[in-house]
Amino acid sequence: MIELSRSRKANRLALVAILGILGSVVLAWKAGEEVSVAAGPGALASTGETVYFVAGGTLYVADAGGALQDEFPLAALGLGRVVSQLAVIGDDLLVADGARGTVHRCDLARRACAELVRIPMRGHGAAMAVAAAPDADRLYVADTSGHELHVYSLKGKPLYRIEAEGGLKYPNEVLWLGDGRLLVVDTNHHRIVVLADEGDGHTRLLQTMAAKNDLGRGNTWPITAARDGHGNTWAVVADGLLNNGELILYDTEGRPQRHIELGEGADPVALAPLADSVLLADLANYRLLQIGVGDHRVEAFGDAALRDVLQTLQARHSHGLWMRYLSIGMMMLFAVLGAVAAYFDSRARREYAAAQRQVGAAEEGGEMERQDVVAAAAGLALRPDARGIVWLGASRRVLRWQQAVFVLSVLMFGGGTALLLTSLEVLPARLVALLAGVVALGLGLNGWLIYGMKRLRVGTDGKMLHVVDLFGRQGKGLPEAFIHTGRRLLLGRIAVPLPNSFVSMFDRKAFAAVVEPMLGRTQRSNEFAVLGRKLRQGDPLSWLGLAAVVAALALKVWLDL
Repeated sequence: MIELSRSRKANRLALVAILGILGSVVLAWKAGEEVSVAAGPGALASTGETVYFVAGGTLYVADAGGALQDEFPLAALGLGRVVSQLAVIGDDLLVADGARGTVHRCDLARRACAELVRIPMRGHGAAMAVAAAPDADRLYVADTSGHELHVYSLKGKPLYRIEAEGGLKYPNEVLWLGDGRLLVVDTNHHRIVVLADEGDGHTRLLQTMAAKNDLGRGNTWPITAARDGHGNTWAVVADGLLNNGELILYDTEGRPQRHIELGEGADPVALAPLADSVLLADLANYRLLQIGVGDHRVEAFGDAALRDVLQTLQARHSHGLWMRYLSIGMMMLFAVLGAVAAYFDSRARREYAAAQRQVGAAEEGGEMERQDVVAAAAGLALRPDARGIVWLGASRRVLRWQQAVFVLSVLMFGGGTALLLTSLEVLPARLVALLAGVVALGLGLNGWLIYGMKRLRVGTDGKMLHVVDLFGRQGKGLPEAFIHTGRRLLLGRIAVPLPNSFVSMFDRKAFAAVVEPMLGRTQRSNEFAVLGRKLRQGDPLSWLGLAAVVAALALKVWLDL
């Protein structure tokens, strides 16, 4: 059993801190699960009589008046937790899953879904849009991140790919308007277009609706749209982060006519038309809104049962957020507890060092230890160098494993690059530069690690310990000058790994015979104490690592808000 510190208080506090941080990580993971399974309404579709929406991993069905009719857990239908879009085809429902790149056709009466289309997502796997054209026997499926619009038959047979004037950049919505006309929300081109599909992949541009207009708050990124019974287009236009969306009404000529006020903090993400109104899914506020086509009046949609479902999901989501904040607070609290353990360890280490300052018979003992080292080295066929130091380097087994990892990395990078080159028609220059940089960085780090492992050494002359770390930095001193954490042997900023139950950088037998007898005189500590000491000394790498951890936690919290 490894002694973490010469102070029992430090040992106990360090153990509590470690277990507490591990528990905080588990709590953060559970909180993330709670938040993800309690998402608000994000996918929406409707017919003249029925409304479908997805929230919290469940598909809900309501009538046109807002009365909740039925609910179907997505998992029970064989669907993924996240749905990109819904579309109605006859009595069935189409469910697009961008993470899987699939479109399922669901017969809700039989509670059965069958995969209809699977498109090549080219590794993006972000979002999809789907629209059915029963009168033309076509199915339009947009690979949003792949910037492509595919056309299939209603039975899932691939037909062709749409070519649009100016191309498409993140097509987030596709609607079939009938008579060969198609409406596409071309997000990163800041426009909504109506195309005439000529049936062979070629299209004619019939209408363009610019997202930039004087009616809203300056947003220019359209994310979803709906067409009402009068031929007007309703569109949600967001900011550059696809947040803070606002609802804009365009007339039949494509001119912006009205900004619909949704209230403070509205988060519109999906639209669907009804007979005399348009439905809107407000993701962050867990509500469905109904906007009148004639009077533009905004009202809450749904009966008490429907609203209760959404409120329950919202409460569960809030509970998950509080769990996440609690986990972060616990991490900080247990980190402080670790710092207290470091203080007790530091005090015990100073007391021990003071007791070891008595020289006594150090020279005689050193001679005896030197003889022991020479005898052990001879038994292992190890030869001292000219200075009488017996050195242990990284074992051949570890080096072979690392070299195998390097070869495997080369093969993986090479295979991935070849696959990418063959799957993409045109490889952007930025992607080439990014890929080359990632490959060079990965292989460079692996190669440097092998080089550093070859110069990693630990040795002794029977009186002093000598170390050379991965960076080639050399150090020597009496065992009392070193710090032993159970994982590493440290002398200032120089550190070499110690054998443990999982892996040993050095030959275990040789290390036990030559070096381990010297470790009984080293100062025992723990990683918390070492980190605290380096922070007090102003070590730049330690402060940089701490700042990176805090920044990562803050960024995660900010992105999840």
